[in-house]
Amino acid sequence: MKNWYAVSTKFNLEFIALENLQRQNIHTYLPKIYKKTSSRNNFSKNIYSAFFPGYLFVRLNLETDRWQKINSTIGVQKIVSLGLCPISIPNKIIYEIKKNEDENGLIKNIETFNKNDNILIETGIFSGTKVIFDRYVSGDNRVRVLMDLMGISTSINIGSHHIQKI
Repeated sequence: MKNWYAVSTKFNLEFIALENLQRQNIHTYLPKIYKKTSSRNNFSKNIYSAFFPGYLFVRLNLETDRWQKINSTIGVQKIVSLGLCPISIPNKIIYEIKKNEDENGLIKNIETFNKNDNILIETGIFSGTKVIFDRYVSGDNRVRVLMDLMGISTSINIGSHHIQKI
């Protein structure tokens, strides 16, 4: 039976790892988001980035597929494992991610936020914490939010997919 597994990639090499795994006929999935449009010499090109920077997914049968070769693939750091055994990801998780793709296979636009919007952090160590949106940071879907920490307003950077408007 085939299951999904996460593969950790080398820094900024998700698309290189994807291409090299596909050349080996490994079933892959890289959730992508639109990053920006680049123009040069009157040509425009859309630039995409990984929705989960540093990771992509592969679908394998550990008993019949030669999955060990994944770790020596260009662009790959390693298949995510516990000891020597790769950790499978429930099909439902991959289904939920794919359900959020548009007709071009991109994760749908993440909700936009405005300065001083009330925000709830949904995942991570600050899960359930109410914060104030400050601004977008860099081009990798990161945002700066303001958090009240012991009576002092503190700013933290967090992935925009971890938050939602209240």
